[in-house]
Amino acid sequence: MTQISINLLGIEQKEALSRKGIPLDKGWIIAISSILISGILLLVTNNILGGMIANAEETKKENEAKIAELDKKIAEIKTLETERNNLQMEEKILRYVTGENYKWSFFLQEIRALMPIDVSINDLKIGPAGDFTLTGTTTDHRTVALYLASLQNSKLLTEVVLQSSVKDTKSTTFVITCKKAS
Repeated sequence: MTQISINLLGIEQKEALSRKGIPLDKGWIIAISSILISGILLLVTNNILGGMIANAEETKKENEAKIAELDKKIAEIKTLETERNNLQMEEKILRYVTGENYKWSFFLQEIRALMPIDVSINDLKIGPAGDFTLTGTTTDHRTVALYLASLQNSKLLTEVVLQSSVKDTKSTTFVITCKKAS
């Protein structure tokens, strides 16, 4: 009797049966390795994105602090602009009240030119009628007298009067009033 052997299994299944170890198919190996690679990529991407988010939050905090500083500076600028506008308004009112546009730089140059070296002017007040009050300090009463005499001889000033001259241990403080010549 002759025996005929017919293999009804496919070649792939025949090879899988002839292998030793765990019988895994190529499809299973590819699927498991794909899942492992995807998991690793997910972890790496998560770590990278987490670091980027942390950096973005730090940058956001720094930017918020800078914005707060800039807001303070903007408020200060607005205050200074308001103050400047008020001073410009006062200057316009003074010019309108006095009825002329007097060149103040000439007056200030005259006060400075007549001032002795050791005299310093601490305050200069200009009234609406063209009257001025000079408050300053120097070393002694003699220097105040010299400055007063120089101001009285000026052609730009009239009615130069010494209001007070007080000497303390270190300096002499004086107040002089005058008017601009017409």
